[in-house]
Amino acid sequence: MAEDTATGIVGFGLATKPGSGLVRDPPAAPVIGLLAVAPDAQGRGLGANLLMVLTTELALRGYDQSVQRVLADHRTAVHLYEKMGWRQLGEPFQHSLLRRPTQAYVLDLHGLSAR
Repeated sequence: MAEDTATGIVGFGLATKPGSGLVRDPPAAPVIGLLAVAPDAQGRGLGANLLMVLTTELALRGYDQSVQRVLADHRTAVHLYEKMGWRQLGEPFQHSLLRRPTQAYVLDLHGLSAR
């Protein structure tokens, strides 16, 4: 969770247990199902910080990989994930609710717990 002393909570991340995502996900990889930063707090690096804290925590808990999905046209998110070492997993697919192209990404967590 990210908090601003003046405005309160400005962002958070959520990971769920392995197997809680799609069948094609790596079977032992927790799923980062949500990473959100309030619109007025964006552009300050909070998303990157939240993602680093979340993935480091997963590494400390002994996981080797994590998986997440992103709308393929959300260029800011795609850029952030790729810059942080996430790599595409499989082919794009249609989001079940939004009917927009979505891409799965995977991150190897080795070495994150040492940071």
